[in-house]
Amino acid sequence: KVLNISQLKADKRLSHSLQIKENDPVVLVERLRCVNDICVSLQRSHMACASVGDIRFEEENLETGSLYQLLDEKANLVPMYLDERFRAVQCPDVVAKHFEINPGAPVLYITRVAYTLNDVPIEYCESYENSDVNGVWVKSVHIE
Repeated sequence: KVLNISQLKADKRLSHSLQIKENDPVVLVERLRCVNDICVSLQRSHMACASVGDIRFEEENLETGSLYQLLDEKANLVPMYLDERFRAVQCPDVVAKHFEINPGAPVLYITRVAYTLNDVPIEYCESYENSDVNGVWVKSVHIE
């Protein structure tokens, strides 16, 4: 479910993460991700307006469609790798309402930067994950 699509100016955190100047325009796409009517994630994706071209996000199907597929098809931006950081935090009130849990309950907070093959940042995303429903799975393999 799309909660918000808006344009804002890059603050210091966004300018650093997206490798743009402070106050450069950034599009914000805020969505709830649900499985069987249970909210498992709240994601806030930020993308530099200069990078996403003429995409009119409010006219796209972001309820069920893939943001990365949209970026690929309309702006030729293909995420090739992600830099993600995970930590447990107390759930903010506004997120707790969506997750239908008590404010302050533990949730996963994930920050992610998606990059092109040439190390160009495409997206900076902040995500709250309902740890009662969702978790993190890591598969490690031996590389010689």
